[in-house]
Amino acid sequence: MALFTRNWKDIEIDLFNDEGIETLTSVEQINVESNIKRLYQSLGSRCRVDNSLPKLITAAHEKYLKQCLTYLPAGYVVIYCICKSILTRCLYTRILEFRRKSYLDVLLDCS
Repeated sequence: MALFTRNWKDIEIDLFNDEGIETLTSVEQINVESNIKRLYQSLGSRCRVDNSLPKLITAAHEKYLKQCLTYLPAGYVVIYCICKSILTRCLYTRILEFRRKSYLDVLLDCS
């Protein structure tokens, strides 16, 4: 059974572009793509290229990911509410302390 892959040139046009602004995330993304490229080219040297294979429709895929990532399952919502409650309580306590202390004392506590 023959193994078919897409042409790397078709994939290369969709590689990440950091637009000259390097961040930790962009560096990680570029490293991942570089590793995938090496694996893909290694695999490609052992199989035939089939240009009729489906191509990723980037805009549609991006839209799908944004829709999926926007919704948070109930478990995450509960965690968010708990964290927000703890933070609010902590800040409220800080405000009460602030009213009893001088500005300098509060700033020293924060450092």
